[in-house]
Amino acid sequence: MGTRRSDSRHRRGNRPLRVILACLVLAAIAYIVAAAGWQARHRHQDVADLLLPRLVDVVVVGWLFWVGSALGSFLNVVAYRMPRGRSIGGFSACPYCAQPIARRDNVPVFGWVAIRGRCRVCRMPISPRYPLVELCVGLSLTLVGWGGIYHGGSNLPYFSTSGLGDGLWMPHLTKTSLAIGTYQLLVVTGSWAFGLIRFDGQRIPTRLLAWVFAIAIIPLLLWPPLQIVPWEVRVTDGWQPSSYVASMLRVVTALAAAGVIGRGLGRTLAPRGDIKMNPLGEQTSRLLDLIAMLAVPALVVGWQALFGVGLAACLLAILLGRWMPQRDGLARLAVALPPSLAVQLAAWRWLDASPFWPGTHSYPWTLLGFAFAMLIVAPWLKRAARQAAPAETTRAASPEAPPATTEPKMTDVDAPAAPGPDINTPDDTDRSGSVGSAAPD
Repeated sequence: MGTRRSDSRHRRGNRPLRVILACLVLAAIAYIVAAAGWQARHRHQDVADLLLPRLVDVVVVGWLFWVGSALGSFLNVVAYRMPRGRSIGGFSACPYCAQPIARRDNVPVFGWVAIRGRCRVCRMPISPRYPLVELCVGLSLTLVGWGGIYHGGSNLPYFSTSGLGDGLWMPHLTKTSLAIGTYQLLVVTGSWAFGLIRFDGQRIPTRLLAWVFAIAIIPLLLWPPLQIVPWEVRVTDGWQPSSYVASMLRVVTALAAAGVIGRGLGRTLAPRGDIKMNPLGEQTSRLLDLIAMLAVPALVVGWQALFGVGLAACLLAILLGRWMPQRDGLARLAVALPPSLAVQLAAWRWLDASPFWPGTHSYPWTLLGFAFAMLIVAPWLKRAARQAAPAETTRAASPEAPPATTEPKMTDVDAPAAPGPDINTPDDTDRSGSVGSAAPD
């Protein structure tokens, strides 16, 4: 009888998954038909000849999202384990019943929906944070890969590409665009790693800083085409990245801009941070992490565009305060930077060409205006931080308080099962089935 009830419950649990998959299939069919019809009408071609290219679009987008969401699942593990000095290896298992998570349940986003947010064996609840992270990372990396890889770098300024100019609207993938797109995907992934760790109130580990900056800086110094844009304020349209000296100056100006903007925002987000007078203080660590998080987009899109990415991230962080009132301004800014960077990369060519957006073609007052706007909106982040301070103080004052985050889905199967806390605790559960999570409501 118990087995029948369990099987019936699992079948009912798959209904939301079937509904979501059905909606995705219908959306894909609608896109294929609508895009082929629109293109046939404007290009005077047969609709039947355009259905297959549009089907390729859907397959590539699905593949990009699959890879991106899988990286998001891995980042859930990185965000929890690395700040605590633990290994990021191991198999997926529930820390309550120590049962390995089935492969069908380990699928990013959809696995959580299939089991309706509960462990299939012990039925402990699972936090929605983990599918949300997988979804957000997957969407942002899909956005970057769509323009940088699938469209052959058509989103990159100063980059010669055929884009989608042929009759069937098919992309032209080259080795150069593939290398540049892969580099950008890796750096955006590193930005998400920084953001998720800082979102949990943890200091970014030195080892992770070394890895991310090595990935972002070393290829840029060794292969000048990764510059994409020059380090100068104004440049002619025929500029091409070919100088190793320019690559070095590109890195130096990016890090300098991140330091300047970080110090400006740090007056609000880390007002007592002082590298000279208090290098080991908590406020100083917040300031250094802020500068590191800003340096990542600066290295990819240049110091000019950092002003636009920074302002967009500040505005998004303020908006997130409506759903994350318990998070301070730095935590919300940390997770707002990666999607802002992804949007900048996806629309880079068109944003850089606009004189009203920070870039190599912008007016001088545009850069000053965006810098001033960041200083104006920063106090809104500070207000949220002050509101969240009492809750953080209460948590820190209690030695028995649960940690800011809990063990994610990937856990070592050899580890002993953690004691299950009361399911009525105010915190959500993590992806592994443990209770207590810093996931947003």
